[in-house]
Amino acid sequence: AADYLMSALVPASGGGEIGYIDGHMIPYWSKSVPMHKGKITMLGRIMPGSNAVVAHNEDGHALYVEYYPPDMHMSHMIIEYCEKIVAMTGITVFVIDREINSVPMARAFKSREWGLLSMLDRNEYKALSDWTTKFEGNLDDGSNVYSGEWNPPRPDDPRSFVIVEQEDGKLLPFWGTPEIRRKFSPMKWAELYSQR
Repeated sequence: AADYLMSALVPASGGGEIGYIDGHMIPYWSKSVPMHKGKITMLGRIMPGSNAVVAHNEDGHALYVEYYPPDMHMSHMIIEYCEKIVAMTGITVFVIDREINSVPMARAFKSREWGLLSMLDRNEYKALSDWTTKFEGNLDDGSNVYSGEWNPPRPDDPRSFVIVEQEDGKLLPFWGTPEIRRKFSPMKWAELYSQR
């Protein structure tokens, strides 16, 4: 039904510049029997049920919702999902969580000239020295912000990185396709991602 409701869901002024996409697991329920399935349990709740993939723009307006089986990984449907958003709204810049984090996904978005901002998984890096970095500045909380590329270089990886080094030494490595790098200052990447 979302295809037919787009004119009502998206403001007349357009869909904005950025599409924020997230998956939300919706459980099935039973009447009284606790069903312990998955990491989250509650009386009567059976996890998982279905996966609602929801997109909204930077103003919080709904752009598109589609339901998928709970065992479908987002990387298997996200290109087709984003194509629908591009066709309906003209938005070509997306912020999506780590579920889609991969070099092939970055290549797929780059080949379409779409912007994609996401984060690296913790097992993909060890220290700030994993990148050649340039200091960009400090966030309001005092965190250091660096931009960088892999060290040593990985020519087959189209991602650029912004690494936020928090005061406790924890690293938050964001990555973006060339379109993200072109449109947004490295100092904005963490804020853009947090709006997801």
